[in-house]
Amino acid sequence: MVLLAVGIEPNLELPKALNLPIEGPGVRTDEALKAAEGVYVAGDIALHQHPLLGRAIRVEHWEVAKGQGRGIATSIAAGSSTPYAKVPYFWSDQYEVNLEYRGNASGQDQAVWRGDRDSLRFSVFYLRDGVVDAVLSMNDKAGGEAGARLIESRQKVDAKALGDSKVDLAELVPAGKPG
Repeated sequence: MVLLAVGIEPNLELPKALNLPIEGPGVRTDEALKAAEGVYVAGDIALHQHPLLGRAIRVEHWEVAKGQGRGIATSIAAGSSTPYAKVPYFWSDQYEVNLEYRGNASGQDQAVWRGDRDSLRFSVFYLRDGVVDAVLSMNDKAGGEAGARLIESRQKVDAKALGDSKVDLAELVPAGKPG
């Protein structure tokens, strides 16, 4: 059975009735988006223990929900729980402005700006303890893609070098990672 819910605020009535683990405005899941035996949760309501980021995240975006649904389908088809480690990603084009967001930042992250804010071509990297957790790019596809590789690497980066447009971002991606 598939339950589809659409709205602005997660409705937790059914998960509560099923005695699923509720935390804040979401249902707590494991790394495979599993909330209980035979019950998987995706979308705005899923408080997913993200295996790559190492913490629980809840993302309110259809693109993330779509990917989570595919991850759940993979687990069900495989007959075992497969960790869902895809980095959250979404984008928007607003006239001549392209925005891309990868990862999951929190209020505790250090923001490192790179690029030219005046020309609206820049990226903002969000670091936690020197590790890139997210990147927001405006008209800077290369910055966003390098940011994705930095997020996936889970390696510490030099914030000063990251913010310096004269430093090639490819030099900051650890060896062995796709460039």
